Amino acid sequence: MSEFEKENKNLLWINADLLHEQFYEDSVESILSDFVENHVDMNRFVSKYKNDIKGQPAIHPAVMLKVILYSFIKGITSTREMEKLTKKSLAYKYLSCGIEIDHTTIAKFISKFREEIENILSEVLFIFEQLNFIDWSLIISDELEISSDIQKKLILNKKDVERELEQYRKFAKNFMERNQKLSTKNYNKKKELEKERMKKQKEKFENGLRELENYKRSLAKEKNYRK
Repeated sequence: MSEFEKENKNLLWINADLLHEQFYEDSVESILSDFVENHVDMNRFVSKYKNDIKGQPAIHPAVMLKVILYSFIKGITSTREMEKLTKKSLAYKYLSCGIEIDHTTIAKFISKFREEIENILSEVLFIFEQLNFIDWSLIISDELEISSDIQKKLILNKKDVERELEQYRKFAKNFMERNQKLSTKNYNKKKELEKERMKKQKEKFENGLRELENYKRSLAKEKNYRK
C-alpha cells in the first residue's frame, strides 16, 4: 500500500474566473492533466511506493508527472526552477493541485522512474505535436536532434505511427540523458468560434490517443502470436 499527500483541489488562493480563463478545456495544461490522469497507467509508479506504515505521505506520481512533463515540453530542465515554479506559477499550481514540490523530490522521482518518464514523454510529444503545442526551439539544443519527418500531419498507417513513435522515444531518451545530471489568449472571440476550436482540438487529441491505443493493441497481438 502507498500513502500520498492530499491534493489541494479547492485551490482557494486562485480566483475562479482567472482559473477558468487561463486553463480552458483545450489548453496545454488541461489536456496534459487529462492525459496523465486518464491515459497513463499509474500502477507502474504506485507499486514502487512502500510508505503506508512508515514515512511521510508521498506526492502522488500523477502530480509529479504533470509537473515534470510540463516542464520538459516548455524547455525547463532544472529541478530547482521546477520547485520555484510550483510556488509561484499559476500553471504549475494548477497542475500540482497546490502542492509545492522540493527540487530534491523532483530529482529523485526523475532518477527512479527515468525509463517510464521517457516512454510517457515520447507519447506526449507525439500527441501534442498534432495539436501544435510543441515549440521545438525550446527543447532542441545542439546536442539533441529530431527528424523533420515527425513534423507533419496526423497519419493513420501503423508502420508510420510506429516509426514516428520510435523517433519520439529516441528524442525523449536523449532528452532525459542530457538532463540526467540536473543539480537537483486572449479569449475575446465569439462563443461559437471558441466552441468550434475546442471541438477540433479535442478531435485531434482523441485521434492521437486512438493511434496510440491501436498501435499498442497491434503490438500486444503480435507478441501473443509469437508465443
